[in-house]
Amino acid sequence: MRFLTLLFAAFLVAPVAAAKDRSVHMRPVTPETLSSVSSDKAYILFRTHRPKGVHSHEPIFLRVPTDAEVSAYLAVKEKTFQDWKPKWVENYNKAKLKGEKDRESSFSGVWAKPTIENLFLYWLDGSNVEHIPHKNLIAQDGVDRTYLVEVPAAQYVLYGVTLGAGFESGLHVCFCLGTVGFEAKAGEIVDLGFLLFDQAKTKSVIPELASETGFGPSSDGFLYLAAGTVRPVRTGDSVPAGLSGRKIVPADYHAVGKFFHPGAGLINRLVPVPGVLGYDGGRVIDVKTGKVAIDRID
Repeated sequence: MRFLTLLFAAFLVAPVAAAKDRSVHMRPVTPETLSSVSSDKAYILFRTHRPKGVHSHEPIFLRVPTDAEVSAYLAVKEKTFQDWKPKWVENYNKAKLKGEKDRESSFSGVWAKPTIENLFLYWLDGSNVEHIPHKNLIAQDGVDRTYLVEVPAAQYVLYGVTLGAGFESGLHVCFCLGTVGFEAKAGEIVDLGFLLFDQAKTKSVIPELASETGFGPSSDGFLYLAAGTVRPVRTGDSVPAGLSGRKIVPADYHAVGKFFHPGAGLINRLVPVPGVLGYDGGRVIDVKTGKVAIDRID
């Protein structure tokens, strides 16, 4: 199955294919809309933990696209490449005459070798990467916040985080070097447990993040580096009132190998998740199977 990012409002300088509309497919449920929760739709339930000193982060999820969506994207990419190709070839040849070296892709400059593989397309008609605003919670208990989100039934990946700034600030940190995925089925509420995030430069007070934080300011780039992980649901984790009788199932997490996103501000890996996600040097390990997770750099 292709692992493809169709859209994200990030910092791309690649070609843009015009959009009819940017659809939002992940709809947070609020206390006011709780009565609209349907028994035949898919939902994700998760919590965040923000003790004193921990900044607000908003999780970003990728929905694995359908075969039809991938085909549509590739068709648009082919047309865009053909439209760009004459000027691209002209500029590329001029650059070669000046002795310039090839760049890796059109993302890093128009002087990359003009091939469709080197074209990064920022496609606005498809939307499969979305963040959940921190303000759209359904319940709060002290430093813990609970979120319930209606989503299309599909496979999902915890893709990264953005700043909890109250607006779309782009992909702050991409968990491109290893993360987890799960499935959301129609008729179920999949419980992700806690999603835990903090700055990497200072030692986190969140126990699960302590081992991969405290790196100092040198770990930061233009923005600060964020660390993250998941704490699978435990007995006693809060469930919003009003969901009695609903089918709530714990997320069946699996490891997701390395992938590529050219528009990320910074990249990191999810902190290991016992029984789910581990690492062997630079390799991502699916602990459940004991095998190396498939890298998805396509």
